[in-house]
Amino acid sequence: MYEHAVDVLVEHWDPSKYLKDRQVEEHLPYLGPEDKRELLRLIARQMQEGHGGISGNHIAGPDLLKSFEEYLKDRYALAPDRAATAARVMLDQFRHRNFILSRYGGEVYGFVHRTFLEYLAATDLAHRFNQERSLSETDLQDLFADKVHDPTWHEILLLLVGLLDERFVAGVIDRLLGPRAVAAPFGRGDDAPFAEVAFVARCLAEVRRIGALAPQSTAMVERITRLFEFAWALRRRFFFSFPHVESLGPALMALGADWAGRDDYLRWYERWSHRQPSETEMLAGNSPDRFVLEIFLFLRGGGEPPCFELLAETARNGDSPLKRIAAADLLLYEADHGPAAQELVEHCVRHDPDRRVRVWFLRYLVYGDKTDSDWALGLAVERLADEAEKMRWLALDYLQRRQVVTPGARALLDGLVRSPGSPLRGQAMRVLALYAGDGTEAMELLRDALADTDPEVRAAALSAVVTRTGDEPAVRAFVQERMRNDESPRVVAAAIDAVGRSGPTTRTRTHACAGCPATRTPACAKPPSVAWPRRASRRRPWQSCSSTGWHTTSFPGSV
Repeated sequence: MYEHAVDVLVEHWDPSKYLKDRQVEEHLPYLGPEDKRELLRLIARQMQEGHGGISGNHIAGPDLLKSFEEYLKDRYALAPDRAATAARVMLDQFRHRNFILSRYGGEVYGFVHRTFLEYLAATDLAHRFNQERSLSETDLQDLFADKVHDPTWHEILLLLVGLLDERFVAGVIDRLLGPRAVAAPFGRGDDAPFAEVAFVARCLAEVRRIGALAPQSTAMVERITRLFEFAWALRRRFFFSFPHVESLGPALMALGADWAGRDDYLRWYERWSHRQPSETEMLAGNSPDRFVLEIFLFLRGGGEPPCFELLAETARNGDSPLKRIAAADLLLYEADHGPAAQELVEHCVRHDPDRRVRVWFLRYLVYGDKTDSDWALGLAVERLADEAEKMRWLALDYLQRRQVVTPGARALLDGLVRSPGSPLRGQAMRVLALYAGDGTEAMELLRDALADTDPEVRAAALSAVVTRTGDEPAVRAFVQERMRNDESPRVVAAAIDAVGRSGPTTRTRTHACAGCPATRTPACAKPPSVAWPRRASRRRPWQSCSSTGWHTTSFPGSV
């Protein structure tokens, strides 16, 4: 594809026909297609070796002019004055016409798209290795080893793999997987030790005959499993930066259904899966257990993207909570969130035998940014009557975040508010107060709660009332009365925050009423919500992000 695009642009780039005009002699040598490709490779090389490196995609006009001059002198043995004149005319053509190179402004030029720079840099390296012999095999291996940690070089190196013979690629992979010191791996809690092996997996996907590199693919799997074993032994239960380890599943899946090492991983997973992670580790989207399992699910698909049916079946009937959650994570991330995905979420929220799985699915519904709001609202209201406290908490959190209630929720909220000893009473009060049009109605709605014997309940009800008040005299008078007469510092603190937040008049009045130092405590603090580390957005290689936007979705991590 890259080669075809370059060929098309080269054929339409013909500044040499303009060189017969004006300052240039009529018999100046004609630049053929191969001349143009060579010249473009030299420009790409100069960019990658220049000040901005390969990430820059820019070259100054004088440097571009010098490249033209040197090429014309070396290729056609032109005298310096003739080469300089021809080079200036060529550059003048770039000033007025866009070809594969474009003028960015001032005296700066670059390729019209970075992919052309990457492709031409890769073909330049391949030409120097295969034809010129100016790069040795050791030079090639050193290049990969030096640039494997530089993301701006990855596409160049992967394109280069596709241009090299398999035996040279095997040497490169042997170098990347070679023995190295394991000095405090995972010391920062990230996945940096996976960088080389993740890149090797991507390299193997570019090789034309994967069977020719069976020893390397087997060694790659051994390195992957060894790193996961290291992470477990060193008690690294979460990766706080995980682009390398996250890319392993899609990269290994791209190798197909029949490659050396695939069955080795599947057998190793069966041994690994007998371990029992903690609840937090099991549900976290960035734990080793989740990544190990996701690789298993990718490989189990037999070389195709995990299909909806396979993942949906595992999400419903997998033999462990971890397996059901991991399959759902992949499926819901990739799915279009249509009726089939909604039906799966409903089934698992209502019927999964493990509370942790039900919580995970409801959390997806509450915090996912691709769910249908009306559908999610109905399911959240339904879960207000769930037997599990975390499910009720999530449902309340969803209603409060949306600032909306439904007629069907009123009776359920009343029941939660009147549940003695329930830690959800305050949260339910805040949602119930949404039924009130103003603060006075909210006071009437929560009258019993405002007189409750539990100061935490009174403080929560007071906060809920003020949420609806604006600056109504009746509510303000009620709050000031609480400041003067309530015996609980907790309720007084809630009144302080309700009336003035931090105003000096309120502080002085409170100091006088409470008879204690005017120290402020968080008033009617919202009980700690169920907090999970959110997993970063992910994009699978086979997706078109421009058409789906799925990669922008973030999903639940742990409970």
